[in-house]
Amino acid sequence: MVEELELNDSVDTLGRWIAHHIAELIYDAENTTEETVRIAKQLEIRDSIWAFWANRYELPFGNKPFKELEPILRALESLDPENQHPRYFFPHPGLTNREKESTETQKWLKVAESIDSSSKILIDYCLSLAAENSIDKSQEWVELAQKAGLDEDIDLIEFR
Repeated sequence: MVEELELNDSVDTLGRWIAHHIAELIYDAENTTEETVRIAKQLEIRDSIWAFWANRYELPFGNKPFKELEPILRALESLDPENQHPRYFFPHPGLTNREKESTETQKWLKVAESIDSSSKILIDYCLSLAAENSIDKSQEWVELAQKAGLDEDIDLIEFR
């Protein structure tokens, strides 16, 4: 298991230990003749697998290696150009029936909507550049996660 999970050269001592422990439990469960022992071992295997995966994807002491990116990611989410809701321009409820407005008023309302839409795109671009700058602080974590094979099991967000 340790080889399959590429933990031999890892600094994850607990992960290696749990993997060895799970392998021993599997061996014991497969080689016992008593059904009650087999069931108990299978339950212990299940619990150990949960512990292994929790150890693999949780950082100690609540560390958040991508904390610097959280505000940028929230802003990017609110600026999604595909989102049909305006970001800045919310027409007054009295302006919902635009057909009753003059052509000039309709034109300016359309301009306001266009500016709102364009601002999402421009701000999204600026925040992407800011994220590229911020990723430098998290680059070591990104590289370590990729080396650990996390890109195969979970989604990582990268800005380029």
